[in-house]
Amino acid sequence: MKELKITEMNRFMGKLLKSDAFDRFLFREGTVRTFMDFIYSGEIHADYFDSEERDGLQKYARWSDVKENILGLIRGKHTPLCIQLSFLADEELKLETAGTGEKGIFSLSMGFTYKNGSATIVTGIYRNTFSLDKELEKKWDLKVEQFLTENEINFEEMV
Repeated sequence: MKELKITEMNRFMGKLLKSDAFDRFLFREGTVRTFMDFIYSGEIHADYFDSEERDGLQKYARWSDVKENILGLIRGKHTPLCIQLSFLADEELKLETAGTGEKGIFSLSMGFTYKNGSATIVTGIYRNTFSLDKELEKKWDLKVEQFLTENEINFEEMV
């Protein structure tokens, strides 16, 4: 697990909300605090769709399907008081990061928090079994740092 401080907010928010940089991530949940709290669950309700549309549905929505709603909330003259977003790697990104040798059920997460004019990203993994092996965690931390660098998002590692 790493905590990374975003050093250029405007560039980061542009990449997050107005580009396709984060579109491959799954949106787990989020909260946007403006004049009130807006709380989002990214979990897809399969029963909303007809049987043909259900084929290939994932448990969580893609960020690309959600970001316009979030952008609509924060547009305007007032800066949000707080934004918290939780992302998960999709199956393809999990395979890219972990390879085929990783055993058990796991999720790779990336949490974003904005508050009081500064923002951080925290990486993490969730496993269904206990493990002392930190190799997957290190790979995910490196993958997130590479992703940010490739997308020209400047950050500093928090110590």
